[in-house]
Amino acid sequence: MITRNKLLGLWSLLLVGVGGFDVLASEHTAWQVGNIDLTKVDHSVVGEEQKPDSVQSSGLNKESQEEELRKQTLIQKYGAYYGVLLADGTLELGMTREMCLEVIDLTVYDVGKGLEDGLLVETWLFNKDKQDLQLAAVMSQLSGEEAMLLALFAGLADTMGVTPKYTFLVFTDGKLTVVY
Repeated sequence: MITRNKLLGLWSLLLVGVGGFDVLASEHTAWQVGNIDLTKVDHSVVGEEQKPDSVQSSGLNKESQEEELRKQTLIQKYGAYYGVLLADGTLELGMTREMCLEVIDLTVYDVGKGLEDGLLVETWLFNKDKQDLQLAAVMSQLSGEEAMLLALFAGLADTMGVTPKYTFLVFTDGKLTVVY
């Protein structure tokens, strides 16, 4: 049986873990589809045993603690302004390549480099085929039931218009200068 946590994990893998995805618009969190906040939807599976509230809340506290730890690490590494932005998954012009790698999974992007007017220009272009290959590799390691559920989510995401939060980035001498 697929538990609530596995269901949420598969959904987050599809939307967040593979390619730094956001749904429908960049101003929404990676857990939103349109105006539906998936973190507030009851994801319990029929027949699943409900855990006592104290057990469920401790799981949320652990996730919150991990998020807060990551946020504090990013603030320590990049300063308060950029650390908070990166913890929220937001990129801003002027950020370094290293900062952007905190948010972007470069393995699903095509990277180009060249010189223009003596400046090093690097481009990152999202490649859906690479993302689909990563998803297929993950699915091959799951049980049949989990793989089918992930395939269902992938089809649902395509149908609902899931788009990468950042499809095209340009760096000039290591600084982010263009974001689409």
